[in-house]
Amino acid sequence: MARSPSALTFNGSASDTIAVASPFWSASRYDVSGIALGESMDDQGWFDYNPIRWMHNNIVPNLIQMNVAKIGHGKTTLVDHIAAMYSAIQIGDNPEYEMRVWADNIRKLHGSIELGRLADFFDSTVVGSAGRRVNPLNQGYMLSRDQQLEFIEDAMVIANKGRPLERHLPYAISVATEWMYREHADDASFDTLGELMRVLDLDAEAGYRAHRSLSSRLGKELSPKLLEITQRSGGVNLEDFRNDAFRGYELLDRLTNQFGGRFGGLGSDAEELKQRAVVYDLSDLTDEAITLNQQFNWLVRNNANATQNRDFMFQIDIHDENWKLWNYLTYAKAMFAYLKQIRSYETLVIMNTHRPNDYQAIGGDQGELATKMLSDVGMWFVGRQEPADAFEIRQLLGLNAVEERRLTTLTKGQWGIKLGTDRMVFINTSSVYTSMLKQMSFSNQALNVLLNRSNRYDEERAFQEEAAS
Repeated sequence: MARSPSALTFNGSASDTIAVASPFWSASRYDVSGIALGESMDDQGWFDYNPIRWMHNNIVPNLIQMNVAKIGHGKTTLVDHIAAMYSAIQIGDNPEYEMRVWADNIRKLHGSIELGRLADFFDSTVVGSAGRRVNPLNQGYMLSRDQQLEFIEDAMVIANKGRPLERHLPYAISVATEWMYREHADDASFDTLGELMRVLDLDAEAGYRAHRSLSSRLGKELSPKLLEITQRSGGVNLEDFRNDAFRGYELLDRLTNQFGGRFGGLGSDAEELKQRAVVYDLSDLTDEAITLNQQFNWLVRNNANATQNRDFMFQIDIHDENWKLWNYLTYAKAMFAYLKQIRSYETLVIMNTHRPNDYQAIGGDQGELATKMLSDVGMWFVGRQEPADAFEIRQLLGLNAVEERRLTTLTKGQWGIKLGTDRMVFINTSSVYTSMLKQMSFSNQALNVLLNRSNRYDEERAFQEEAAS
């Protein structure tokens, strides 16, 4: 039995509570319960985009949406439109509970980040741009000590090219971390932890120099208790322990000085992650550095979901061209687990790609995860395809010959949409990209006017006047 839909309203009007009706179509663009995403190419009316309602009524199994089209077809415009318009829907009766948007930006277009218009629209600062620092041990992210230790080990595995850590290294990490938080908590960072790992090699001249250097940097003498901690090793060979600790120092040094310089220093972007919309710029990082950055962001957000900390919770989650990151097993495991977890929080996840085969061509264990992820996608938006690609999509989605052929004839802004097990429907989104809606991409004020339902008739007259001009 389908569940009753949540009470979804547009901000400012309880009269727009959703009524369960035709799942896709409405007679007027002004009477939709979600957003008017486009007009039917088969004279069925306006496409009523409301994935939360679709899921509640068992039309789609989840809120994972995949947009498939080549460059120039309108994927970014579609995402901008959905993020700006659908985020104006309010969940429940609390007017302060606004949908928040997270967008990972990997590409640049003509020197500007691909999803930069979203940041402009929401009056947000782009997060993670070149030269920015992230300190995973900063308390502003609200992570527990155990979660921080987990990330330290995961990060070291990435820095170690995916190879397992040395036998005693996890213990060395726990020793140095205990010391750091007990006596140098204000200076907790990968830099400090790395230097403490180096100090663990107390028999070496280099270890002594590291001891003096760190004492000088912190402006205080290091406690002699570190040696006492290491001696509580429970039979661990101290020479092997020190060798593995030195390897830990090397990996932490790599983490702080490579990966785009993102993880060195005491800085934190925790406050920036509390914005209504977070556009996270990853375009200047290597794939490996993006993987590490994403690992940490997911840790923060998963913890926020589990603890209901709304500072780091988001309801619309956009991933642009992330298929190549699935080649990294650490990324594939984390993303797959993340997609499973956020289903219970009704987060709309939108992924953009050129073709599904980009995921299917990935080998190894990560390829299996990518293939499973594709089979889990509940909503497909497919733009114009070459005949060979249209045939592959037909096989993947179970389309019929007519649907396959229509995919080869679409023009810019036209989409074939497959929701759950329903037949594909075809819409033209260009019909909603009027000058007012285009202005919306650059002005938060324009959207407030557009979606203020007390001004519904003013809005309708504005569209009529525009159409007549």
